[in-house]
Amino acid sequence: MTSTDDKIRFKVYVSARVVERFKRMISIKHPAYKQGLISREVEEAMTRHVGIFNTQAQSTQTPVEKDNPIHQVYRLKEDIKQYLVKSGRYEEEPRFVPNKLLEEAICALRGLDNRTLRKWKKLLQQYGCLKSVGISQWEILQPNNNEAIVIDITTKKTVDSLLWIVYAIILMALLFSQFLLHSWGPFGYLFL
Repeated sequence: MTSTDDKIRFKVYVSARVVERFKRMISIKHPAYKQGLISREVEEAMTRHVGIFNTQAQSTQTPVEKDNPIHQVYRLKEDIKQYLVKSGRYEEEPRFVPNKLLEEAICALRGLDNRTLRKWKKLLQQYGCLKSVGISQWEILQPNNNEAIVIDITTKKTVDSLLWIVYAIILMALLFSQFLLHSWGPFGYLFL
């Protein structure tokens, strides 16, 4: 469950029938009402639904995604570091990790199956994200200059900022083209 400081308001429209059924289910599940109970149940339901969707998406991936797992491997490396920090194991992103914690992070992020665990450890090594540095000890390697750096732009603020930047660039291009056409007349097209 997430902490309250990373919560946002998420307004949706749902049919009254579904809301009533949902409230009835909550009242049966939790006899005593507590503030934030509906929010917690909605968040749990959404998390479960996203987890089911991700599981289905993994089982129906196209061959192109399976042949090119580089992005997924680098994303997993970043997710492992974040998992270890968020779980309280480290105060900052670790560079060296015991095998037990590495396997715990991979299992939490990708699944408990031993084959899955071996596959991701092998891929992390193959793409230069992990290196064995002794018995049951791993080094999480830093990106090389030629390694693709994964940028996560899923936060709303980042997406909004990017949209405003694109909007400003388009507006500047339009204004500049109007300036050229207006000041140079028919010769303005030569500069476009």
